[in-house]
Amino acid sequence: MFDRLAFSFAAFAAVTLMLDGVRAQSTEPVFYPGTNEGLFLIVTDIHFDPFSDPTLVPELDKSPVSGWTAIFKGAAENIKSYGNDASYSLMVSALDAAAAQGMTYDYVLYTGDYLSHHFNDIYQKTAGDNPQGVTSFAIKTTQYVSQLLGDTFGNNPAFAVFLYDKTSGAVKDSATFYLTNLEAAAAGAKPDWQLEYDYRSTYAVPDLSAASRASLAKTLQNDEPLRQRFSDLYAVQSATPEIDPVNWQAYGCALDATSPEAYKACLCSSN
Repeated sequence: MFDRLAFSFAAFAAVTLMLDGVRAQSTEPVFYPGTNEGLFLIVTDIHFDPFSDPTLVPELDKSPVSGWTAIFKGAAENIKSYGNDASYSLMVSALDAAAAQGMTYDYVLYTGDYLSHHFNDIYQKTAGDNPQGVTSFAIKTTQYVSQLLGDTFGNNPAFAVFLYDKTSGAVKDSATFYLTNLEAAAAGAKPDWQLEYDYRSTYAVPDLSAASRASLAKTLQNDEPLRQRFSDLYAVQSATPEIDPVNWQAYGCALDATSPEAYKACLCSSN
């Protein structure tokens, strides 16, 4: 989820935003695409939280989407620490950082999960008098996330950039960036977005094909240092990692199992 800044690879997207050579200006690029290569950006599990400052909800509820940015900017809402969904401040910081990596994205894939957790319940508690309805508010929230993506990239809290072959569509590499100082940013410091890792060199695989990922899954079962590295990266440098020696097999089986039956067989065989 976005509060831990986790991004994942997806074979298809709920939303695809085509970009016309959108160029991010700032840092030294991680990738330099060659002939017939290109880059795309993937954004997933944002869980945008319009309730981060509950005092704004009645005004947001009655305002058109075009007025939401002014409402958010007029408040003292800040980035929040771990365990929270993505506030306006964190969302904008992530998109600004993605646009500042010195790379041209051919398109952006957004794979879903726009809304914050417990959206319906929180809306009912914070919408105030004469609410416009949770369905309307959910639609406006989704539209607003799309608007933020579009405003940033001309048509778009870790994020990932993918290198792909323009002829075959094969994904060749990826680089993940993350917010290094979430706690400090939650206290008012300037957000610091840095490269966390690139997939190919970290895992010593030639590409991100199904065969390479299957090979990696087998390697991780026996390579304890690499498995620890995978676990650290999975949690995006969180102080409270999700994967440990007790539950590893549940994650390890998920890397290679292509059906519920295969996953069950893998998990049961390890117990």
